[in-house]
Amino acid sequence: MDAINIALQLAFILIFVIVLARFLRDPRGVHRDLVLVFASVVALFAIAIARTVWPDFPRSISQLASVVLLLQPFLTLRLASHFVRVPRSVLIVSLVWFAGAVVGVGLGTRGNPVLTAFVVGYFVVVETAAAVYLLRGAGRRVGYARTRLFYQAMGFFSVEEFPTLWNSDNPCLFMAKILD
Repeated sequence: MDAINIALQLAFILIFVIVLARFLRDPRGVHRDLVLVFASVVALFAIAIARTVWPDFPRSISQLASVVLLLQPFLTLRLASHFVRVPRSVLIVSLVWFAGAVVGVGLGTRGNPVLTAFVVGYFVVVETAAAVYLLRGAGRRVGYARTRLFYQAMGFFSVEEFPTLWNSDNPCLFMAKILD
């Protein structure tokens, strides 16, 4: 892992701290779910950094990274449910599929194309569903709220809102996106 990658991951961790502070100031459900989405990515970064610094990092903790990554689509779907109605059955099926994918990772997907397809299918289908729900929510809103949800559906996340930068009727929202 190069220095630029580490710097970007540390920057993301800093953004997570900002989002966490916002949740602590205003502990609403949507802020909690945003913190959980961020926390799953931060955990991945932290494990990657720890493996770089500590080459003999325990394998069991490294495997935890797969579980954390698999949690991301469900958490994003749950976040989307704050902006548009996501049927409870969709959330339950996604959660059950997540649990099955975790079992699949625990059993080992290497050399097992059916299990690999099950795990990858979970990630792709649930993450896509979350994006569609966010886009649907954006389509039902107008103005600032519509633009904000559109960018969230495209993978951007809110970092900080500056309500008085321009004026109270036109707040400034700073958003970011991780580029792979």
